[in-house]
Amino acid sequence: FYGGENKLSDVIASACNISAKFKKLFLDFFFSGSISDYSSEIKREVSVENVRFDWYFSSGNNEYIIENKIFDTNDHYNEYTKLIIDEKRIGFIANYDVTNIKYTNKHTWEDFYSYLTNKKSKCLNLLK
Repeated sequence: FYGGENKLSDVIASACNISAKFKKLFLDFFFSGSISDYSSEIKREVSVENVRFDWYFSSGNNEYIIENKIFDTNDHYNEYTKLIIDEKRIGFIANYDVTNIKYTNKHTWEDFYSYLTNKKSKCLNLLK
């Protein structure tokens, strides 16, 4: 079922890139208060030094990445933290328990669903 990971990443990136409101909700879920500019496109599968990021974007002079995992437990922590100086600019989301994942900004897809449910008035405005 690993193919679902790429499809989900494609859908989320597309949603972010066509809806500024959804992008702000998604990025604030990981990096609340640290994003100053939401205008950067969310790019998929950006490769740097033989490492591919699921989602990549910039805000001001800072680069951010988010890793998406569906059943795959290789979190790429060592590779990513060598490339991104500030570990707080790395997000991680998975469909399994992330308690033992080293990243600071780590969540599950269930967490994201709950976050959206709690922000449903903002989500409903996406349709307007």
